[in-house]
Amino acid sequence: MISFTELLTASDADLVKHFYKVKVDTKDDFIVRINKIAALFGLNHAQLVCALGFNKNIRDLIDVI
Repeated sequence: MISFTELLTASDADLVKHFYKVKVDTKDDFIVRINKIAALFGLNHAQLVCALGFNKNIRDLIDVI
């Protein structure tokens, strides 16, 4: 698990490391995938979206987005 603060302040390399491990079904709806990823990290939907949205390093990581 990763905390909200850790995700909010993670470097681009750390973000890739965390999301590389995530496996979700691409057939799932986008919102369903967000919820599953948030649950894997021990966060809720809003926490995941806010932490990534305010992390300045996410801009260059199109694959994570």
